[in-house]
Parts: sequence; structure tokens; C-alpha cells
Amino acid sequence: MAAEPPVRIVGCGRWSMGDDQAGLAVADRLRHRAIPNVAVVGSEAPGTELPAGLGEAVELLVLIDAAVADERHPPGTSERIRDRGQLKLAATGPHRNTHSLNVDTGLRLAAALGTLPKDTWIYAIFGSNFDRCLELSPEVEAGIEPLTRRIEHEVRQWLATHASGWRTTDSHPGCCG
Repeated sequence: MAAEPPVRIVGCGRWSMGDDQAGLAVADRLRHRAIPNVAVVGSEAPGTELPAGLGEAVELLVLIDAAVADERHPPGTSERIRDRGQLKLAATGPHRNTHSLNVDTGLRLAAALGTLPKDTWIYAIFGSNFDRCLELSPEVEAGIEPLTRRIEHEVRQWLATHASGWRTTDSHPGCCG
């Protein structure tokens, strides 16, 4: 059995809810890049799956989720969030229920269980259509690749500065798609 990679990337969203699938789409692209020492997964229920999926070996957690666009954040733009309370993630919308608890709930549960890594990054990609549909809006579709490249670059930089003592592992393909 291979050792658990020190980096876990979790793309969050719902494939059937328009722009809400953006986090899953970014994770799917990252999974195909096969970054060593990185596990990439997708989650449609991060509130419950996130705390259960974090092991002691995870040193960096990267979350990607859709957020509601506003005047400062037009559809298709993205941002690395420093304070998770600063914006409204799409998962807090009216189409959610207790069976699909949101990212913030997952982070709070992981922190309470003592499994939340010290290094936790949250990336939001902003969207405007969270209705039931299988397509991303054109603006969000255009923002997927730039965000994918940014996350790949920043994770590789983190790995380069934190790599002491790790045995290089193949990337773990996860379950995105």
C-alpha cells in the first residue's frame, strides 16, 4: 500500500448545478496532470466527506469551490481566499440541504476533529448560474484552465519548499469524473 501523499486537493461542487461544478472541473484537470505527492479528489458532499478524508500525513489541503459572483468578482474570475468568512460559497445557496453539507461545515468538522492541516488553501471560482443544468457558463468555462494552472504552480512551489523527508509517490488519481 502506497503512503498517503502530503498534499490533498479537493474540488467541490455538484455536476448537475451549472457553475457549481467548477471546483470539480478544476480538480478533474489537476488529476490528469499527475502531480507527484498529490492526491486529487472531487466531492459533491464536502461537509461530510472532507473530515473523513484527511489523514495525519496530509500537510497541505487545497479546496476549490464555486462562489457567487458579485461586482468585485465577475463570473469566471477566481481568487485564493485568505479568510473563508469573506465570501458566500455557492454551497450556501437555497438548492442545498443537510444531505450535502457545505465546505465551511467540512472545515469546521475537520478542525474540531483535529485533522485540518495547518496549511489549508481555499480557491473560489466565481459563477452566476447555479440552476440545474449540466453546462458551465461560458465565462466560468474560460476561467477553469487559468485557475488550474495557478493551483498547479502554487502547489508545485509549496512541494519544492516542503519536500524534506518525503518519498516521491505517484499522484493518486482520486475520483473526479
